[in-house]
Amino acid sequence: MNKKKKAMISIISILVIGIAIYFIGRSVATVDSTILKDQVVDGLSFEDANLVYENGISTLTVNVTNDNKNAYSLKYIEIKLKDDDNNENTLIGYIGDSIDSNDKKIITASIDKDITTATSLEYIINK
Repeated sequence: MNKKKKAMISIISILVIGIAIYFIGRSVATVDSTILKDQVVDGLSFEDANLVYENGISTLTVNVTNDNKNAYSLKYIEIKLKDDDNNENTLIGYIGDSIDSNDKKIITASIDKDITTATSLEYIINK
């Protein structure tokens, strides 16, 4: 193979890889970690939250631990996220009807839009 063909193949390969990296970077977005800080609501600790937007879906995962002395009964947890324009999106998290003392469960909640521009996050427990 001559030098021109090798150079063309190298340039095309670099372009294809660059375009692929660009689109992969655009399809996965994460939220600013300052709003995902650990929180405690009514004796339930919400820790290690993560919010990712991928393939048209935002997914929030968070560990929930019951720090109360007794089992905690609940129906579900509303997860309210607001952006700078005060637009609000609500996700619903389920961990069962109760969580035992010192037990840990994981909430995974999704919505079919990009909410990674959220500037606040609030957990509301529905008993």
